[in-house]
Amino acid sequence: MTCTRGRVSVKAETRLRLFADAAGRCQDPSCFAPLFVDIEEETVHFGEVAHIIAASTGGARSDPQKEGHELARRENLILLCANTHTVVDKAASKYSVELLGSWKRSHLAAIDDVFGVGRLASRVQARARLCALIQRNLSVFDRYGPYNDERFNPESGLPSLWRRHVRETIIPNNRAILRLLDVNRSFLEPKEQSTVEQFRIHVSDLEARHLGASPETRLGLRGTHLP
Repeated sequence: MTCTRGRVSVKAETRLRLFADAAGRCQDPSCFAPLFVDIEEETVHFGEVAHIIAASTGGARSDPQKEGHELARRENLILLCANTHTVVDKAASKYSVELLGSWKRSHLAAIDDVFGVGRLASRVQARARLCALIQRNLSVFDRYGPYNDERFNPESGLPSLWRRHVRETIIPNNRAILRLLDVNRSFLEPKEQSTVEQFRIHVSDLEARHLGASPETRLGLRGTHLP
């Protein structure tokens, strides 16, 4: 069927957020495949931003009542590997809007459970969780970071390991830190709330640098797989 809506533009920030929230893995719980692969000095990915409700009339799980701006929201998008994306669109009757939505919720809940993110009873508890997440990132930075002495060794594999750990550890940890701080914001003093907003900017900049300066040139996401 001919698409009468045309393409739905998804903001670059939304794409980056999807990769970060998914911790760089397919959100199909039966798959959970890592979406980045390092091949020597090259990094390739096979992640695709898929629409839960199709971006085109007649597409998978289409809804003619939905407007274009609604279809481009993060709530209507899910990050899948190329194989799963093809399956859920070609067998759309087996993969409902509700099912795909549950995949996203369970994926995020599992990540939050690993990181211990949630509403806590006291500032002391929140601080302890926050310190644990920060320490994980610091350990990665100290071992693999760009200021390691191995950066001067042209044969070192550390730069590749650093890029992988940024995607698979630091970026998901950063998002967990933000969720922890947002959920427990009542424990923060005004000056600390300002610091959180500065950290939020840092998180966004780091994601743009390591997940792609732009979706077209670095992520290879010129558009979602349609319909």
